[in-house]
Amino acid sequence: MINPGTTKYVLIKPRPAIAAVLAVTVISFLTPAAQSADSALVRPLWDERSDSLGCAPFGTPAVEGNKLFIVCGGIRAYAQDSGRELWHSEQGEYNPHKVVTAGGRVLVVEAAVSALDAQTGQKKWEFRPDANASLGRATTQGNRLYFGTSSHRLYAVRISDGKILWQTDLGQEWKYPAVVRGLAAAGRVLYATVEQWRTENGKQASGWLIALDAKTGRIFWRYSTGSGDQRRGLSSSPVVTPKLVLAGDYLSNAIEAIDRRTGREVWRFEGERGFVGFPEAPVIGGDKVYAASGDTYVYAIGLLTGRLIWRTKMPASNESYALCGTDLVVNYHGLAALDLRTGRIEQTLLQGTGEFVTSDFATLKGHFFIAGPKGVYGFDCGKPSQ
Repeated sequence: MINPGTTKYVLIKPRPAIAAVLAVTVISFLTPAAQSADSALVRPLWDERSDSLGCAPFGTPAVEGNKLFIVCGGIRAYAQDSGRELWHSEQGEYNPHKVVTAGGRVLVVEAAVSALDAQTGQKKWEFRPDANASLGRATTQGNRLYFGTSSHRLYAVRISDGKILWQTDLGQEWKYPAVVRGLAAAGRVLYATVEQWRTENGKQASGWLIALDAKTGRIFWRYSTGSGDQRRGLSSSPVVTPKLVLAGDYLSNAIEAIDRRTGREVWRFEGERGFVGFPEAPVIGGDKVYAASGDTYVYAIGLLTGRLIWRTKMPASNESYALCGTDLVVNYHGLAALDLRTGRIEQTLLQGTGEFVTSDFATLKGHFFIAGPKGVYGFDCGKPSQ
């Protein structure tokens, strides 16, 4: 049942016929040592190794100013230019899914929400929302922090002092758990993705994309996907383009594209059936959408059409991905760089180190940063994409 004043759109659109498209599948793996220096586009900047960090880095790191922040037994701060550890703030009840920074603060969103001084790690303020917020990915805009909880509630908080500006229940009529998975702010509109259980055990579930007024929390429109026996859930942060909002559906291995103005489905791309899907938000490069799935494939898709352009098979399920110059870098616990035009695997990185990377990527000004249980690593992306 939908609340009065809200709208549910379920439109049937043509699905991409993957079998009818000539896909590029690459199964060879080149290491930097096998290439000339000129062709090695991605180059190590530094690595900060240890026998063990005592934890497996988790979630999405952040870079701001001259510092890198990762989730690993709490929040750890590193010098961006060298990888030297600067400070460590102890873990709370949960690991936050994403590190968020703004206004000289590191914002830690979990069972408690707190702000740390980016220079020292000293706690500036803290409060406890109505439910755990670590399962989603927060975002900021100006002096506002936006985050959601496992009780389908959305908060706006002032970054400078932690004052709650507004809170909105995204599904007052929902009987079973629903988690706010991701947020993105674009102008006056805040977009939220939600995974909503429709049965007690979550075997039947729906995904929601909800557009709200960023200043007041008033809901503009709601879009849903999944009904009957289907198990869906929009699980990544939204990605906002001039006309579309995109989000990944981890449960059904799909990417949804929704019209920003109307809240109607434009296209839906599906990966291999029977696999969990895209763990993070897709990334946009020109007129293409790039994403890597738990089905072991990396995909390039047309932004306006949702049609497959190429796909490349990796040796294992993919965990995260990011644009890096003329490449897409992919974490499948190993680390590889793929050519954006063709999907060809150009490099595998961290070969021979015994390392496997467990965090997502942080990117800034032609560099990317990633971490695993044995260390933290910085890379130069080389020539920027055209």
